[in-house]
Amino acid sequence: MAMAMEEEELLGLFQVMEALLDDPQWSEAHPQPCTETPWPGVECEVSTDDPQNPIFHITKIHVGPDILSPPCKSSAYISKSLTKLSYLKTLSIFNCFVDSPVTLPSTLFGSFSSLEHLALQSNPTLHGELPSSLGEVSSLRVLSLSQNSFQGNIPRKIGFLPCLEQLDLSYNNLSGQIPLEIGGLKSLTILDFSFNGIEGNIPHSLGQLQQLQKMDFSSNRLNGKIPFDLGMLKRLVLLDLSHNFIVGPIPQTLSGLENLEYLIMDDNPIKARIPLFIGSLLKLKLVSFSRCGLTGSIPNSFSALKNLSALSLDNNSLKGQVPPSLGLLPNLDQLNISNNMLYGVLDLNGDFIGKLGERLDVSGNNELCISDQQNKKNLSSYLEIPSCMSMMRTLNGTSIVQGPPEDPAGIKPSCSHSHYFSFCQSSELGKGINNMRNQITNVNEYEAIAKQKLPKMVYDYYASGAEEQWSLNENRDAFSKIVLRPSILIDVSKVDMTTSVLGFKISMPIMIAPTAVQKMAHPQGECAVARAASAASTIMTLSTMSNYSFDEVASTGAGIRFFQLYVGIYTVYTTNLVRRAERAGFKALVLTVDRPYIGRREADIKNGMPPNMTLKNFEGLDFGEQNKAGSSISQARRHFDASLSWKDVKWLQTITSLPILLKGVLTAEDARIGVQAGVAGIIVSNHGARQLDYVPASIMVLEEIVKGVEGRIPVFVDGGIRRGTDVYKALALGACAVFIGRPVVFSPAAEGESGVTNVLNMLREELQLTMALCGSPSLKHITRRHIFTPSDPATFPSNL
Repeated sequence: MAMAMEEEELLGLFQVMEALLDDPQWSEAHPQPCTETPWPGVECEVSTDDPQNPIFHITKIHVGPDILSPPCKSSAYISKSLTKLSYLKTLSIFNCFVDSPVTLPSTLFGSFSSLEHLALQSNPTLHGELPSSLGEVSSLRVLSLSQNSFQGNIPRKIGFLPCLEQLDLSYNNLSGQIPLEIGGLKSLTILDFSFNGIEGNIPHSLGQLQQLQKMDFSSNRLNGKIPFDLGMLKRLVLLDLSHNFIVGPIPQTLSGLENLEYLIMDDNPIKARIPLFIGSLLKLKLVSFSRCGLTGSIPNSFSALKNLSALSLDNNSLKGQVPPSLGLLPNLDQLNISNNMLYGVLDLNGDFIGKLGERLDVSGNNELCISDQQNKKNLSSYLEIPSCMSMMRTLNGTSIVQGPPEDPAGIKPSCSHSHYFSFCQSSELGKGINNMRNQITNVNEYEAIAKQKLPKMVYDYYASGAEEQWSLNENRDAFSKIVLRPSILIDVSKVDMTTSVLGFKISMPIMIAPTAVQKMAHPQGECAVARAASAASTIMTLSTMSNYSFDEVASTGAGIRFFQLYVGIYTVYTTNLVRRAERAGFKALVLTVDRPYIGRREADIKNGMPPNMTLKNFEGLDFGEQNKAGSSISQARRHFDASLSWKDVKWLQTITSLPILLKGVLTAEDARIGVQAGVAGIIVSNHGARQLDYVPASIMVLEEIVKGVEGRIPVFVDGGIRRGTDVYKALALGACAVFIGRPVVFSPAAEGESGVTNVLNMLREELQLTMALCGSPSLKHITRRHIFTPSDPATFPSNL
């Protein structure tokens, strides 16, 4: 018996696919999509309503890069003919809407819909408010709208969906408060609102979600205390409230989270003690309270967490000794307690220290030392803390402790005792120890530390510029020629630094530029930088010349990442890099256009190139030189294309749907050509002054280029940015955001991943303060009127 489709339903399918795909003959190629002419993204089921006349119905449409590349046409949209597919259960559209603005029509949804699974993900131009009619699709089980550009409030009606099991609205621009009605989703197992701008308190009603296993509200603007009702979520496995404004103390009721495995609270002003009940949550695998203002000591109750694999308590105000029992946890593989006020002897098992290696960070605790036992004698410099003996004997070149202090009555404990710091904190020894390490107070100080710690060849490679280095110095000096014009008596009690770049929301207009061979600065190289960028909710750009591969960087965890591309003389080389970047989830390409040849960097000529630096992104690419001696950097450079031109930009657009930014533009003329070529944005850059000397500082041509593109595409800038005031000046001249480069290699040379985190935090805090003092409560309030440049007339126009 022949089975067919209803004509109206088939026509609806054709119209839906025509609106999405760049294939005008799709309907002709697939006239019977359920039988003879199937398409991999369309699935059908046989209706059993009438056994005598069985008929096919469309039940699933999936469009994404796993089916086609690019998956959609540039003018793709969601056709209203979707309502003709009354049996459709699954609609998933990934990486489709990347060029033209698209909204989600409210008429597509309602009680008439049979949708069970709606997934619209990674569509940067899908914007507008979420239609409240989504709350009328009573059959909906999965609603996943992550990594789009939706704005406005979360519709209250979503809280009335009786079957909803997964709700993921992460990585959008949503605002307002979490609706109380969400607490009525009795079947919900996954709730993810991360990376938005959601405000207010966490509703008490969420304690009613008895099936919930994942709650991720990270990177929002939530405030207040954690509601005690969350302790009723007996099945919760992951709780991530990091990067908000939540205050302590943490309620005792959370001791009821008996299945919790991941507790992440980083970057909240908790300012309270670590709750003792955490030691009773025996399934915990990861606990992270970085930068939370924690006080008190590290509780001994952590010793009960036999499943714990990662513990991060860095950058707090914790005091006391490090519990030796931490070194006995069988699965602990990462421990970061750096930058606290811990003291005494670090009495961790030597095998434990060796096992963790660089994943153990105890630096930045000025009164912490390691014992002088034979099996630990070489660990002092490795852990960046002094040996207890050297700490006692020498301070500023003078002997201050030759033996126990005078105490004829024998009442005071000896300062040579293993716990001597608990008594001697107020003594001259303790005061001296506190001064052993000066606190880093600004980004510039990292370069001085890196210069001391790195080999000269490596430091010079990072720090030097082209020829006489006039442009290198000008990159910094130019900022000092721009002065600020603050506005007064403006409410700056709240300062909002969040913004969006290519549709991706970030916490501040400060991103990480591509820098090569970062492993020379720190063994974890680009992976450490990627983790720091993700923790700061900003974008990291991976260099073509990286020591770690796309996949290795992607494996560090979720994050928004761009890939900087050098076009090679062989198209297969470039295509291979682009495809690998796409597969690893990178969101944009940064095409460097100012390097047909390598600039004359005289420090590199004198020192030579760093040897034996493997460039992981070149593995598997046969240059015919793989077995030759010499630097992989030099080998790779010989294959960059000096004939790169505007036609190559057009070609690149044919092989990828990723947005393309041009990096290395210094004139308005070139920027206008870039607009005509359809690039997604411009990065004003002189390549860190490493290519051509005597070109202007990037900041000095920024305004010219901003005016040249006339608002048609975003403009960014890099070069010489070391202060929050520098960022503010760039934004006032029209930049949408800035990139920082050298600080990202100097800081890990000094402090590893925590150094990069500190750089981003310092720039964030400096920018926030500058905005407040200049009367700019948000980025849109930063205007050209707030600065004065050398090119401005002597009398600043009042109407500018």
